[in-house]
Order: sequence, then structure tokens, then C-alpha cells
Amino acid sequence: MKSLIVASLLVFSTTTLAANLSDLDYITEVYPPFNYEERGELKGIAVDFLEAATKAAGEPISVIK
Repeated sequence: MKSLIVASLLVFSTTTLAANLSDLDYITEVYPPFNYEERGELKGIAVDFLEAATKAAGEPISVIK
């Protein structure tokens, strides 16, 4: 049983590591000050955090509407 769990974790961890951040879709809602739209651009603390986190991971994304 223990070896089955370890094998499962190895399989799923390699799948997760293989994904590129640019291949993911990020979904948000309007919830100021965390997420909101200003002049057609997404703004807010959560948007800033997402941009900073992806930049720190080496795969910066640009937030689009």
C-alpha cells in the first residue's frame, strides 16, 4: 500500500512539474481591492501578486482581459 502511494505521488508530481505557467488559464472575479477592472485593464492586489509570482518563477505572464 505504501509503495502504491509513493508511486502515485511520483507520477502526479512529474506531471505538475512539466506544466508551463503560460499554458494555464487564470480566472478571476470582480472583488476590489483584490481584483477589479480599471479602464479596460485588470488591476488589484491579487493581479499584482500573480504577475510577481510568475516573474519569480521565471515565466512572467501578462494579464489580459
